[in-house]
Order: sequence, then structure tokens, then C-alpha cells
Amino acid sequence: MSPRREVSAADGSRISYEVAGVGPYLLIVPALLQSAALWREMGYVDRLATDHRVIVMDPLGHGESDRPHDPAVYGVEQAVGHVIAVLENEGIERATLWGFGAGAETVVDTARRRPDVVDAVVIGGTFLGDFAEGMREIGGDLTELTDKCASALEAGDWDAYFALMQDPVPLDVRRDRADANDPAAIAAVLRSDLRRARGFLKPSVPTFAYWAEDAFIHPHNRELVERLPIEWMVVPGLVSDAPELVDAVVTRVRRFLESAVRS
Repeated sequence: MSPRREVSAADGSRISYEVAGVGPYLLIVPALLQSAALWREMGYVDRLATDHRVIVMDPLGHGESDRPHDPAVYGVEQAVGHVIAVLENEGIERATLWGFGAGAETVVDTARRRPDVVDAVVIGGTFLGDFAEGMREIGGDLTELTDKCASALEAGDWDAYFALMQDPVPLDVRRDRADANDPAAIAAVLRSDLRRARGFLKPSVPTFAYWAEDAFIHPHNRELVERLPIEWMVVPGLVSDAPELVDAVVTRVRRFLESAVRS
């Protein structure tokens, strides 16, 4: 098991994280409902730690980090502050940031607000455009959907929450995520999302994006990525499959990082 550490961020939140390996610094921010332990269990840490110093955070509301039920503490500024707190606690001046889903939004926000500490960005499973507009194009309303998801979790109804997902979630994944998370904390994360803009602006550092071929975001991303100065990869299968295709994803990310460092 990777050593478990924690830091008290500037806003008072206790952020837990794992550290492994030796080499260039790589900080990972998991998605909504994911934790550092999950990324380790999927095999990312072992593969990446052979040539990187890997730091995997438990985002606020997840894993062994604090799990407050107040939406006000889950804003963009706080999320960026938690990343910076971990880097500073480890004495890291610059690192590559890797995020998936909501974690991808956090690393992009960090790279845009603090480019002085970011060498490159890897983002998985996120919409490369205005998310609200993308939802409208397929006949959905992001605000309404987020509110319904939060309400389901506030009632402790994980089945209702997963039934609202745009992409299907296998039953075993549903059970694992429900068992590992506090529904009230996740509802607070979603309530906070209602207050933020959900557009995508590419950071100024080298950026690599990947997403699942069967995800509802695929046609939008495929169209948008052709117009962005960005490297990208489409992973076969569902959204829930994308994080688990470890070898394919790590191989491609390594190639990107080698070129990003050389440039």
C-alpha cells in the first residue's frame, strides 16, 4: 500500500492522499465517487510509480478526506487550493496534473489559475466544451439533472441517482461506489456544481485528453478536439470502462508526457 498522508488546506479542510514511486511529479485527482484507494486498486499507482513520483488525492468529500455536507465548501477556489496544499506539503514546485471527470475539471482550473506550478495536464472523461450547451443539444437540462441527482442522494436513494446518469453504470460499479461514499457529501458536491460555470478552456500547458467511445460526450468531443491544440485518445467501451483500461491509458499517457517534457 502507498504511504497515506494528509494536509490541512488553507480553508481548514483535511485532505488525504497517497504517495508512491520516484521520478517526475504526477498528481492525480479522481472523479466524483472515486478515491485514491480506487485508483491504486485499479493498478494505476503501481504502473506509474515505476518512473514517476505519484501523488493521488482523495478529493474533498471522498475517501479519507473530510466529507462535509455544506455545498459552500466545494467551490472552484477551494478545490484548486486543495491541490496546491498537497503540492506544497510535499515540497513540489511543479508537477503534471491528471484528473478524471470532476477531477479533470479541477486540474484544468488549477492549470489555468496557477500555471506556475503545472508542467502538463492529462484529463479523462470530461466534456471539451460548454457542458450545459452539450446537454441541451441532446435534449437535457444540466441544472435540472444536477438538482435531481442531488435530491436523490439527499434521500439516500442511490438507485434513483444512478438511473439519472446519461451513461449506463454497471451494477457492480454502482454497489462499489455507493458503499464507498457518503450520499449527503456527494449531494453537497453536486449542489456546489449548480453555482459554477461548466465550460472548458484549454490551459496554456501541454494537454492530453481521453474519453470513452460509447460515452454520450464522444461525438461532441470528437468534433471539438479537431479544433483544439490538444493531444487525445478515444478509449473503447463505456465511461465506467475508461478508468479500468489501465495498460492502454498509461501507455498513451506516458508517450504524451515524454513528448511534453522534451518540448
